[in-house]
Amino acid sequence: MFQSQDAVTFPLFPSAISNSSSLLKFLEKSSFHSFREHIFLNINEDKFQVLFSSKHSRPNTSIRQLVGAFILKELHHSTYDKLFVDLALNMGYWYALNYNVSEGTKCTLPFCRATLFNFIQKVYDYAAKTGINLFEDVFNSLTRRQLKLFGIKTNKIRIDTFQLQTNAKMPNRLELLIELLLDVRDV
Repeated sequence: MFQSQDAVTFPLFPSAISNSSSLLKFLEKSSFHSFREHIFLNINEDKFQVLFSSKHSRPNTSIRQLVGAFILKELHHSTYDKLFVDLALNMGYWYALNYNVSEGTKCTLPFCRATLFNFIQKVYDYAAKTGINLFEDVFNSLTRRQLKLFGIKTNKIRIDTFQLQTNAKMPNRLELLIELLLDVRDV
């Protein structure tokens, strides 16, 4: 059964973070805040409704958290193992994904590996069946929104950096020794 995150009440800040105003100020100045404001909150969960049954059944995990975690994994060039370590231990990830770590819960993860992998598989199966890549749709939607928000014009290309390539390389010890011996011989 598909359930939009908007239908679920989430606290503004996870409890572990809201108890520390200095930590909260630090997080609000971090890239995790930018991710939360410009990416996470703008992920359109409704696009993924086609992947879920319309029958009354167990509700899905937050699509925003699944897609957001997948984006964070790619953004940080992480492995799935590293992603799940960060989901368990990194408050920045909790903040970025609006994850409320409740006291006394058995699990400190917003979802398990199987949930993420099953979700990704559903997206790939849907793309193979229909030709519609939902991840690409979300990415394009987020990109268009940011282009508009930040006033970026894509019809002109700016080339204002100068890149210098050189064929010089760092010599190894043997090359340094040979160079030294040649210099000594010439003296």
